Amino acid sequence: MSDSPSELQDRAAAWMVARWVEAHNDRDLEGMLTCCATDVQFHPLRVTGGSSDIYVGHDGLSRWFEELKRSKPQHELRIDQVRENGEDEVLLVGAVEFPGHTTAAEFYGIYDISDRLIARAHHYISNRGTMEGLGIIRAPES
Repeated sequence: MSDSPSELQDRAAAWMVARWVEAHNDRDLEGMLTCCATDVQFHPLRVTGGSSDIYVGHDGLSRWFEELKRSKPQHELRIDQVRENGEDEVLLVGAVEFPGHTTAAEFYGIYDISDRLIARAHHYISNRGTMEGLGIIRAPES
């Protein structure tokens, strides 16, 4: 992970997202919940099946987590870049990796931050051109 939580301590929103990803990869539900508002809205990747397009609140995130633990193949999120867009939005760029396999997919996460916690998270498997073309992320300024 190129932007680890310890490297982002001075950027609170980015740190919170990196910490959430670290907890996800460690399969640490309590660590994930600590990073999220009690009414968090989570739109996960669909690579693991999942029973819903959105999971709401700590109960919803806990339900998703149980589904994640049973899913095949297991996956991890690699962080290549964490960028704050103001104080209330974070863009994560990286990859979804499947341990034991050489396959990986480009990954984008958009996180809305409220009161220093993740209030909404949207995860996408896509490529930069598509994400920019749809207006989900902005092209880097020159």
